[in-house]
Amino acid sequence: NFFAIEGEFSTNTGDKTVFCGYQQRKVVKTNGVEYDRLANHIGFFPVVMVAPIDVMLILEGSETRRRFVDVVLSQVDGLYLKNLSGYNAILNNRNAVLKQSHSQSIDYKLINVYNEQLNHYGMQIFEQRLHFFEQFLPLFQSHYQTISGGSEQVSIIYHSQLMHLNLLELLNQNWEQDRAAQRTNVGIHKDDLAFLIGEKPLKKFGSQGQQKSFLIALKLAQYDFLYQKLNRKPLLLLDDIFEKLDYKRLSHLLKLVSDNHFGQIFLTDTQRTRVEQIFNQFENEVCYLEMV
Repeated sequence: NFFAIEGEFSTNTGDKTVFCGYQQRKVVKTNGVEYDRLANHIGFFPVVMVAPIDVMLILEGSETRRRFVDVVLSQVDGLYLKNLSGYNAILNNRNAVLKQSHSQSIDYKLINVYNEQLNHYGMQIFEQRLHFFEQFLPLFQSHYQTISGGSEQVSIIYHSQLMHLNLLELLNQNWEQDRAAQRTNVGIHKDDLAFLIGEKPLKKFGSQGQQKSFLIALKLAQYDFLYQKLNRKPLLLLDDIFEKLDYKRLSHLLKLVSDNHFGQIFLTDTQRTRVEQIFNQFENEVCYLEMV
């Protein structure tokens, strides 16, 4: 029921001290000043993390993949975060009314207000996501080609119900289904990403090494996107990246991240000698910290 952690960061606007703690409530401060809204902190110290749990982006449902997009865009675009928060609040309100429909008559005027508000936020989010993938896909494909040595073609396809109709039309068309299911079945909360390798689903046809390469390329593209938009280099955290990567792919990856394009990198592994052998190939400053 209590914790406190503090870190010092050097940025292009000077050194910053960040405090995060919990005692009855969460508190986040920069240079001793607490944020009025935690959302104001998002994107201030960009971080990209590659970890074994990333495989859930492939294995789990659409919500996990949407969250990846939302996290990236929320760090660079305050309007996106505002639209997403507004959309989710209205969606919860609309669903609450639908869940009451079996026990009482529905307030159709209220539903129409919610429909208009969902359309307002949802169409903006849809356009922002479309624009994001136009910029993100080339970055991702470039990194995958580097890691794989150009041995495979990969792609990401953005699927949305809003591709052909605006959200207001979809909500009106699906009213009876929503009422029967007592939840909203159309909208940007149903968007998904298709991960493809050679035009086939990565989940079914990709090897473990190909899936790992795909996920790392995804995160490095996230790094590039944040760097371009924020004009500062995120921290890059590489947790247990040696698993499931053959030596060739691993060498391509470490050569890539050893380039001056990237800033400070934290890398974890269980074998110090393996890390030393690989990084001895590159002329970079490396500090080894052993945790017992």
